[in-house]
Amino acid sequence: MGLSLRWVLVCVLAVAFVFPAAAEKPPCVNYIELGLEYGPPHYYRVCMPDPAKADGALVVYAHGYVRPDPASPVQIPESQMVLDGVSVSDLVTDLGFAFATTAYPKTGLAVKEGIEDVKLLVNSVKVRFGIPAKVFLAGGSEGGLVTAKAVEK
Repeated sequence: MGLSLRWVLVCVLAVAFVFPAAAEKPPCVNYIELGLEYGPPHYYRVCMPDPAKADGALVVYAHGYVRPDPASPVQIPESQMVLDGVSVSDLVTDLGFAFATTAYPKTGLAVKEGIEDVKLLVNSVKVRFGIPAKVFLAGGSEGGLVTAKAVEK
């Protein structure tokens, strides 16, 4: 091995040890919790930030109106999880916050159900992932109303 090739190899190894690869943030976790007293199931998604960036806060995203469709089950509205081509969960977790959202237990106008489901989601996050330092609630459209009404209570 020539001297210059050895030098390049030494430099590459030195850079690898000095600047290790960034830790990847954990994948999002989707889970279902059964409703109380045989109520409807609750569909949740929680995404954690890269531990090196985490500040302990949680952002709960209340989604907007979902048109009722008897042929479609209740689920997290994926089209509302991307704004202008940017994943809401990626944006939030890249800033160091944990991200959580819910599907609400019914479609259509579901403000009352959304408020209750957001509260249950925060409690579920506390049990499964630990108590966040702060909880921020944000939402758009119907989720904005869920946010405003939840803050009033």
